[in-house]
Amino acid sequence: MLNIKNEVLVRVYAVAALILLVAVAIFMQLFRLTVTDAPKWEAKADSLYVKWVDAPSQRGNILADDGSLLATSLPFFDIHFDAKAEGLTDDIFNAQSVDSLAWLLSTYVDQQYTPGAYRDWLVQLRAAPPETRGIRYVPIAKDLPYNKALMVKSFPIFREGRFKGGFIMEQKTAANARSKFWRNAPSDTPVTVHSRWVWKGVLTIFWKVKKANN
Repeated sequence: MLNIKNEVLVRVYAVAALILLVAVAIFMQLFRLTVTDAPKWEAKADSLYVKWVDAPSQRGNILADDGSLLATSLPFFDIHFDAKAEGLTDDIFNAQSVDSLAWLLSTYVDQQYTPGAYRDWLVQLRAAPPETRGIRYVPIAKDLPYNKALMVKSFPIFREGRFKGGFIMEQKTAANARSKFWRNAPSDTPVTVHSRWVWKGVLTIFWKVKKANN
């Protein structure tokens, strides 16, 4: 009888020890994920985060009665750099490419910084810890017209795209400008344009009639 009780106690202790070991293992894993590896997973989450925003529709073109373009909307773009993009390897971010990119940024984007200053800045961004705030969304240029944004996209490293080159180009929906092909072209809707022409015609007829009666 005593042997049976001892056997049962041994089994109970074994199960309790196993449960305790599993609990300790789970606790250690949670500690590693939430404390030790927290910066790594936060940076990973930033790279995979999707933000839903309302994109207002573009203003339409204004055409003359013969179909010629009077006014149109021109989009502008902001450029950002993800220094910790997953596909941005050291082979892509090499010394020659960094030097070329620094010279092009200094020449065509912001002339107040020298190529050397740009190069040191890019190298510091690349060497910064992954948990550095804003390291995956570094501003490069703002309010660039479409043709200049495409030019920046063709720069070394940037030409590799978003995942291999860390290049981020975003259209500013609130910064669209109206370009007038005629100096006095209106910036309003076609309905407003038509109303103005109608009123102009009415006033012209009124003054002609008044002049004839006098």
